[in-house]
Amino acid sequence: MGNETKRKLRINAFDILIVLLVIACVAGMIVRYTVLKDLGNAANLSSYYIEFKANSVNYSATEAFNATVDDTNKANWVYFADGMTKLGYLTVVDIVPEAVVHINGGAGGSIISAQYRDVVNDKEYITYNVSGKIVCEGMISPETEVFLLNGETKIAPGSVIEVQTKYGDFTLEVVKIEQSLAEV
Repeated sequence: MGNETKRKLRINAFDILIVLLVIACVAGMIVRYTVLKDLGNAANLSSYYIEFKANSVNYSATEAFNATVDDTNKANWVYFADGMTKLGYLTVVDIVPEAVVHINGGAGGSIISAQYRDVVNDKEYITYNVSGKIVCEGMISPETEVFLLNGETKIAPGSVIEVQTKYGDFTLEVVKIEQSLAEV
Protein backbone atom coordinates (compact mmCIF):
# COMPACT_ATOMS: atom_id res chain seq x y z
CA MET A 1 0.00 0.00 0.00
CA GLY A 2 1.09 3.49 -0.63
CA ASN A 3 1.73 6.26 1.66
CA GLU A 4 -1.43 7.41 3.22
CA THR A 5 -1.60 11.08 3.58
CA LYS A 6 -3.42 12.64 6.40
CA ARG A 7 -5.74 15.39 5.50
CA LYS A 8 -5.55 18.34 7.78
CA LEU A 9 -8.32 20.76 8.38
CA ARG A 10 -7.08 24.11 7.27
CA ILE A 11 -8.95 27.32 8.01
CA ASN A 12 -8.01 30.23 5.89
CA ALA A 13 -9.03 33.88 5.86
CA PHE A 14 -11.81 33.26 3.33
CA ASP A 15 -13.53 30.75 5.68
CA ILE A 16 -13.34 33.20 8.58
CA LEU A 17 -14.81 35.92 6.39
CA ILE A 18 -17.79 33.71 5.46
CA VAL A 19 -18.49 32.86 9.13
CA LEU A 20 -18.33 36.54 10.09
CA LEU A 21 -20.72 37.47 7.28
CA VAL A 22 -23.24 34.84 8.43
CA ILE A 23 -23.04 36.17 12.01
CA ALA A 24 -23.48 39.74 10.75
CA CYS A 25 -26.56 38.72 8.74
CA VAL A 26 -28.18 37.08 11.78
CA ALA A 27 -27.40 40.11 13.93
CA GLY A 28 -28.85 42.39 11.26
CA MET A 29 -32.09 40.40 11.16
CA ILE A 30 -32.39 40.59 14.93
CA VAL A 31 -31.89 44.35 14.88
CA ARG A 32 -34.33 44.75 12.01
CA TYR A 33 -37.16 42.85 13.68
CA THR A 34 -36.73 44.07 17.25
CA VAL A 35 -35.02 47.41 17.65
CA LEU A 36 -36.22 49.06 14.45
CA LYS A 37 -39.76 47.80 14.97
CA ASP A 38 -39.82 49.44 18.40
CA LEU A 39 -38.34 52.66 17.02
CA GLY A 40 -40.97 52.70 14.29
CA ASN A 41 -43.76 52.24 16.83
CA ALA A 42 -42.30 54.93 19.08
CA ALA A 43 -42.38 57.39 16.20
CA ASN A 44 -46.10 56.70 15.72
CA LEU A 45 -47.07 57.09 19.40
CA SER A 46 -49.23 60.00 20.47
CA SER A 47 -50.62 61.20 23.77
CA TYR A 48 -54.07 59.86 24.74
CA TYR A 49 -56.53 60.12 27.61
CA ILE A 50 -57.92 56.93 29.04
CA GLU A 51 -61.13 57.85 30.85
CA PHE A 52 -62.07 55.35 33.56
CA LYS A 53 -64.54 54.67 36.32
CA ALA A 54 -64.33 52.69 39.52
CA ASN A 55 -67.60 52.09 41.33
CA SER A 56 -68.25 51.26 44.97
CA VAL A 57 -64.77 52.04 46.28
CA ASN A 58 -64.17 52.66 49.97
CA TYR A 59 -62.96 55.84 51.63
CA SER A 60 -59.30 54.79 51.88
CA ALA A 61 -59.25 54.10 48.13
CA THR A 62 -60.59 57.60 47.44
CA GLU A 63 -57.81 59.01 49.60
CA ALA A 64 -55.29 56.98 47.56
CA PHE A 65 -56.74 58.36 44.31
CA ASN A 66 -56.47 61.91 45.65
CA ALA A 67 -52.93 61.37 46.91
CA THR A 68 -51.90 60.03 43.52
CA VAL A 69 -53.27 63.04 41.64
CA ASP A 70 -51.87 65.54 44.16
CA ASP A 71 -48.36 64.08 44.35
CA THR A 72 -46.10 66.97 43.38
CA ASN A 73 -43.05 64.74 42.94
CA LYS A 74 -44.46 63.27 39.70
CA ALA A 75 -45.26 60.04 41.55
CA ASN A 76 -48.74 60.05 40.07
CA TRP A 77 -47.75 57.27 37.67
CA VAL A 78 -50.15 54.40 37.19
CA TYR A 79 -48.79 50.92 36.48
CA PHE A 80 -50.45 47.69 35.52
CA ALA A 81 -50.82 45.25 38.42
CA ASP A 82 -47.41 43.71 37.61
CA GLY A 83 -45.84 46.93 38.90
CA MET A 84 -43.43 47.07 35.96
CA THR A 85 -45.48 48.16 32.96
CA LYS A 86 -46.26 51.87 33.03
CA LEU A 87 -49.77 52.83 31.95
CA GLY A 88 -49.48 56.61 32.27
CA TYR A 89 -50.12 59.26 34.88
CA LEU A 90 -53.31 60.10 36.71
CA THR A 91 -54.29 63.65 35.90
CA VAL A 92 -57.96 64.10 36.88
CA VAL A 93 -60.11 62.35 39.43
CA ASP A 94 -63.73 63.00 40.42
CA ILE A 95 -65.10 61.31 43.54
CA VAL A 96 -68.84 61.18 44.25
CA PRO A 97 -70.52 59.35 47.14
CA GLU A 98 -72.91 56.64 46.01
CA ALA A 99 -76.54 57.61 46.39
CA VAL A 100 -78.96 55.93 48.76
CA VAL A 101 -82.04 54.99 46.77
CA HIS A 102 -85.42 54.33 48.36
CA ILE A 103 -87.76 52.20 46.27
CA ASN A 104 -91.52 52.09 46.81
CA GLY A 105 -92.83 48.52 46.85
CA GLY A 106 -89.53 46.61 46.73
CA ALA A 107 -87.46 45.69 43.70
CA GLY A 108 -90.30 46.17 41.20
CA GLY A 109 -91.49 49.50 42.62
CA SER A 110 -90.74 53.04 41.62
CA ILE A 111 -87.99 55.20 43.07
CA ILE A 112 -89.45 57.57 45.66
CA SER A 113 -86.20 59.33 46.56
CA ALA A 114 -82.48 59.27 45.91
CA GLN A 115 -80.01 61.14 48.06
CA TYR A 116 -76.34 61.13 48.91
CA ARG A 117 -75.42 59.86 52.31
CA ASP A 118 -74.08 62.08 55.07
CA VAL A 119 -70.56 62.29 53.67
CA VAL A 120 -69.07 64.27 56.51
CA ASN A 121 -70.22 61.97 59.33
CA ASP A 122 -70.29 58.64 57.48
CA LYS A 123 -67.31 59.02 55.12
CA GLU A 124 -65.61 55.84 56.36
CA TYR A 125 -68.77 53.72 56.10
CA ILE A 126 -70.03 54.59 52.64
CA THR A 127 -68.83 53.80 49.15
CA TYR A 128 -67.92 56.16 46.34
CA ASN A 129 -67.91 56.25 42.56
CA VAL A 130 -64.64 57.48 41.08
CA SER A 131 -64.00 58.66 37.55
CA GLY A 132 -60.88 60.15 36.07
CA LYS A 133 -58.34 60.37 33.30
CA ILE A 134 -54.96 58.80 32.79
CA VAL A 135 -52.61 60.40 30.26
CA CYS A 136 -50.66 57.77 28.33
CA GLU A 137 -48.85 57.12 25.06
CA GLY A 138 -50.30 54.90 22.40
CA MET A 139 -51.50 54.58 18.87
CA ILE A 140 -54.47 53.40 16.89
CA SER A 141 -53.43 50.28 15.00
CA PRO A 142 -53.81 50.93 11.27
CA GLU A 143 -54.72 47.29 10.65
CA THR A 144 -57.33 46.73 13.35
CA GLU A 145 -58.24 50.32 14.38
CA VAL A 146 -57.75 49.29 18.02
CA PHE A 147 -55.92 51.42 20.60
CA LEU A 148 -52.52 50.01 21.52
CA LEU A 149 -50.96 51.33 24.73
CA ASN A 150 -47.26 52.02 24.05
CA GLY A 151 -47.86 50.50 20.62
CA GLU A 152 -48.26 47.02 22.13
CA THR A 153 -51.03 46.43 24.69
CA LYS A 154 -54.63 46.44 23.45
CA ILE A 155 -57.03 48.50 25.57
CA ALA A 156 -60.62 49.26 24.61
CA PRO A 157 -63.67 50.88 26.21
CA GLY A 158 -65.28 48.31 28.48
CA SER A 159 -61.92 46.75 29.41
CA VAL A 160 -61.39 46.14 33.11
CA ILE A 161 -57.77 46.63 34.14
CA GLU A 162 -55.96 46.05 37.39
CA VAL A 163 -53.58 48.91 38.19
CA GLN A 164 -51.44 50.15 41.02
CA THR A 165 -49.94 53.44 42.11
CA LYS A 166 -47.58 54.48 44.85
CA TYR A 167 -50.64 54.80 47.10
CA GLY A 168 -52.85 51.84 46.27
CA ASP A 169 -54.16 49.13 43.94
CA PHE A 170 -57.32 49.67 41.91
CA THR A 171 -59.66 47.98 39.46
CA LEU A 172 -60.66 50.39 36.72
CA GLU A 173 -63.14 50.10 33.87
CA VAL A 174 -62.10 51.94 30.71
CA VAL A 175 -64.94 54.21 29.59
CA LYS A 176 -63.39 56.12 26.70
CA ILE A 177 -60.07 56.64 24.90
CA GLU A 178 -59.36 59.89 23.10
CA GLN A 179 -56.34 61.70 21.76
CA SER A 180 -54.82 64.32 24.05
CA LEU A 181 -52.61 67.35 23.64
CA ALA A 182 -50.77 66.60 26.89
CA GLU A 183 -47.23 65.23 26.85
CA VAL A 184 -46.40 62.02 28.69
